[in-house]
Amino acid sequence: MALKEKSGESVTLPIDPHKHAIREDKKDERQKRESKMARESLVGSSQFSELTRMKETAAAVEPCDRCKFLYNRLENQNRNLQKRVNELEAELEVFRSESRWEAVKQEKASREALTTRVNDLEKDIRQYEDIRKDYDRIKSENEALIRLISKLAKDSYLLK
Repeated sequence: MALKEKSGESVTLPIDPHKHAIREDKKDERQKRESKMARESLVGSSQFSELTRMKETAAAVEPCDRCKFLYNRLENQNRNLQKRVNELEAELEVFRSESRWEAVKQEKASREALTTRVNDLEKDIRQYEDIRKDYDRIKSENEALIRLISKLAKDSYLLK
């Protein structure tokens, strides 16, 4: 440290290595405190474990290279996660389409079964109506024959 005396000459004072060591210790303590506070805020989260793992892996790399390394690593993770999301979305779409397809097939089959049943019932109703008409016709013919036979029997009885 240089000081100017009254005479104009500068005097260099020796640096006390003990005071310098104390300042460094305080600086280290402050950094440790800050990192401890950051860790405590992340403890229990997946970010903490990921952060510590990334620190351990990238500890030997230079600061600029370390940033590139971390960026590339996060970019790769992001790409992998995006691929996984896309795969899951595709699976979900397939599942939904298969579910819809199955539902449509079942609905179509039930609709066809109901249509067939309705057609069969309509056919039975038409047959019943035809049979009913035949029955009424035969009944009226039978009544007419009975009347005719009774008239003929009465006439033949009178002829004797």
